[in-house]
Amino acid sequence: SAWSFAAGASLALIAAFMSAIEFVIPSVIVTSLVALMLLGLLASRGGDSPAPRSIARILIWGALAMFVSAIAGALFGAVG
Repeated sequence: SAWSFAAGASLALIAAFMSAIEFVIPSVIVTSLVALMLLGLLASRGGDSPAPRSIARILIWGALAMFVSAIAGALFGAVG
């Protein structure tokens, strides 16, 4: 679990380091959503389930979690 979290976080960090300062947040969001889509595809292959359904489920819940985290960060002053 820790290794998979670190691997996913490394993708977002790479996107942040490779982006111009004004595009850091959008590039991290897009990179994270694409990674979630790929994980949904991988999960569908491993679980022998329909790919669109698996991708949508992981993408929607992952995007919701990112949104809630962003709102919490804004409420507590963690982001500008």
